[in-house]
This record gives sequence, C-alpha cells and structure tokens, in this order.
Amino acid sequence: MDLKELVSLQDFVRGFAPELIGSPVQEEDIIESTVSIINARTYYTYELVNHTLISATSWNKRIYILVVSCTPLQWRKSKEENMALVDSFQVLST
Repeated sequence: MDLKELVSLQDFVRGFAPELIGSPVQEEDIIESTVSIINARTYYTYELVNHTLISATSWNKRIYILVVSCTPLQWRKSKEENMALVDSFQVLST
C-alpha cells in the first residue's frame, strides 16, 4: 500500500511528530514539505524550523521513517550534508 493511500502529506507529520521529535508540529513549524516518487514509491519529506528533517515512505504494509535532528551549530556547519542524507533515503524491495 502506498503512503499517500494511508495518510496525507499534511496529516503525516502532525500525526507522527510527537513520537519522532517529542512534540507536536504546527503548520508554522514546517518550512517545507514535499512529495516525491522514487521507484514507484511515494516519499514525504519535511524540513522543520527546529533543524529537523524527516523523510518517510511505506512498503509491504510498513512505514519507514528517517529523522535527522541537529543543534543550531550542527545545522550551520552541515546543512547541505544533512539534506543530502535525507534525499538519499530509500527503502529497497528485496
């Protein structure tokens, strides 16, 4: 089942945020959110104001999530590397 069939882009981060980052996420906390299709799989990606990046997809009735959280200093030093890490996140079927 595809991720977009389970939950919308807006509802995903709001529903999972307390477990992922320890607090709820409001609309103003989201800097950017995108949907991409990689190898016929939907990925939701978010950048939050607290220097957190989230990417998620589903495969084989499971949801897979990558979270990268940084301090402000870490963010300034390695923002591009962290963005590349999240962009490289893929769940490969076997």
